[in-house]
Amino acid sequence: MLRLVALRERDIFRLGCRDDHRPLFAGVDLGLPHRRTTGVALLCCRCRTIWTTQTTPTVAIALCTYLRPDLAAVDAPLSLPRRGTERGIEKISRALGYRLIPPLLGSMRRLTKTGMLLAETLERANVKVVETHPRSALQSAGIVDLMRIVAPVRSGRSCRLTRHMIDAAISSIVAAAYYFNLHVVLQDSEKGSLILLSRSFVRKCLKIEK
Repeated sequence: MLRLVALRERDIFRLGCRDDHRPLFAGVDLGLPHRRTTGVALLCCRCRTIWTTQTTPTVAIALCTYLRPDLAAVDAPLSLPRRGTERGIEKISRALGYRLIPPLLGSMRRLTKTGMLLAETLERANVKVVETHPRSALQSAGIVDLMRIVAPVRSGRSCRLTRHMIDAAISSIVAAAYYFNLHVVLQDSEKGSLILLSRSFVRKCLKIEK
């Protein structure tokens, strides 16, 4: 079982896991610019620990750029539709029972713009970025709740665990699944793709019962 540690923003920069915990995976639950509603998480498979915090998109980008994870999974649209408000990936997901919000619907327009900027910045730093949707990722793996597969750990640096931090933690697990080729990919004709968790990843890597 993975350990889940919720940290204050300033403490996550002190992890020292830049070189000591490879492979290292990041998950980002993106919030709107200038608001502290972005969750960011780092997963070290070697020590089976996820560190997560809540911050702004700017700090999340800075953290990922500084630590240079082997792969990052982002909970936000990372591409635009050719026409209309939704991409083919939203239509495919909806047909499979997943609920994604179209990237140009209402406030999602700003979130999508921020997500694309984050992906572009990280890719310039040689960090591969994939798109995910945490709730759909759990659903695809047959997991009812993240707490089925993690053990929250309290320490002197711990803080309250929020929904954004939980979604970031799920996203970091998706990044690891993609890295080890134990994922599900939904792809449309516009070359958009969504990465989810496979049931085989749950069996092989997380060692839990279905």
